[in-house]
Amino acid sequence: MVRRVALGQAQIIYADEVPAAEREKDPARSLIPGTEVRVTAEQDGDGEWRAQRIEILATAAEGRSKAPARSST
Repeated sequence: MVRRVALGQAQIIYADEVPAAEREKDPARSLIPGTEVRVTAEQDGDGEWRAQRIEILATAAEGRSKAPARSST
């Protein structure tokens, strides 16, 4: 499911399964296209969604390593 969510003051953490070698000191730096996340959010009085917690399940680098290799032919 996809929703627009304001990230503002959300806590950003890594899931235990994310290897230490792929973790940034500041987890927010890992929020790039291709990163798999779980977002916990609440809807405010205006109907806007506000994230409270963002859990990084797989980094973009980890996701690329799982992709099938492309043939050079």
